[in-house]
Amino acid sequence: MKTPISIPKRAILPLEPSALFSKVLNLTMCLFGGLGRRFVLSYLDEVEISGLENLNQGPALVLMNHSNPLDPLLLCFFAKKPIHFLITEPFMARSLRAYLMAFFGQITKRKLLNDTLPLRTMKKWCQQKGLVGMFPEGQFSWDGSPSPLQPGLKQLVDYLGVPVVTVRLYNGDHFWPAWAKKPRRTKIKIEIDKPIRISATDDVEAIIKNRIHIDPKKSVPYIANSHKDLALGLSAFVRYCHLCHTDQSLTDLGNFLVCNSCKKTYELSSSNALIPLETGPDSVTSIAEYWSQIKTYVEKKLLLKESLASLNEITLFDATQMDWHPITKGYIQYEDGKITINDWTLSLKEVLAYTLDWGDLILIRTERKRFALKMPGESRAIWSLVLDQSVKKKNDAIQTTTE
Repeated sequence: MKTPISIPKRAILPLEPSALFSKVLNLTMCLFGGLGRRFVLSYLDEVEISGLENLNQGPALVLMNHSNPLDPLLLCFFAKKPIHFLITEPFMARSLRAYLMAFFGQITKRKLLNDTLPLRTMKKWCQQKGLVGMFPEGQFSWDGSPSPLQPGLKQLVDYLGVPVVTVRLYNGDHFWPAWAKKPRRTKIKIEIDKPIRISATDDVEAIIKNRIHIDPKKSVPYIANSHKDLALGLSAFVRYCHLCHTDQSLTDLGNFLVCNSCKKTYELSSSNALIPLETGPDSVTSIAEYWSQIKTYVEKKLLLKESLASLNEITLFDATQMDWHPITKGYIQYEDGKITINDWTLSLKEVLAYTLDWGDLILIRTERKRFALKMPGESRAIWSLVLDQSVKKKNDAIQTTTE
């Protein structure tokens, strides 16, 4: 008997900006912002923030690096300012959480689509002298390193016509790593830059990338105080052993990552360092280095045109419209430049763009459709490498043609 497919609820639309709504939000922040800060600090030891005065100089577009699910709350509550962020639609699916977010002026955004409603809503908030925000990287950085910027940033800056305020949040990858089941108690540091005007002739992407860039190798991570179950979820995330390359051989046990094939065992620290239990030289000392070797191995497999299959069932949706429609459910297979689930097949030559989305989703954009892959228990990091290969080839071909 087939398991019925659960259809995601429709995302709610943003509320209409107005002068009255703006006053209500500012009053609400004054009355209840302290409770919001207490809520956030129930997960953290400390939030250090500098440059608060830079958010008091009129309407602005706030652009921030993205590292964990609480980023919008961290900035809004500790800056003590309502900031109207673009929030992805799965997070804004009809629920008490979504209605609360909408009440606080957050704006539902449908990724990879020409969705004009959130842009018009941002413009209206700017006309009300409000602050609007987004995460140009579009998805969490799992190891603290910067992710590629999403397209359309220059057009957004030109359209809004307001100053840009860049923000850097440090240590988010240690606070709530991408594979982790729960956050760790640690310290977050937030730096808010002075507003700048960016003209139509400026290289917007380069300017923003430079200003929100954080080099994890040069940033001293704050000590995390959580010492239990640090590795839970890590085996599914990296999938392969970096030494013997055996698939599905990894097990995470509390703070330990164990390969059942070659018996290599690491203890994971709260700062994401990997400590081998065996003596002798080792090629990795951190999760970032471990993943770098897995990435090289998987990319080589793809170049050799080897196949790849999911470990769990995937649910496929047509996510082109506001209401998502289920297509099929089964194991996803990559082979010969195509991904297949049951009778559904997509050539990767058709993929224009992709992105990770809230929870366990990958969104894929083609010329006519947008698809959503719901991938519980699956390594989206591994499947991103498959899609990277296709998108990179397409971009390289376009660049070669235009040169």
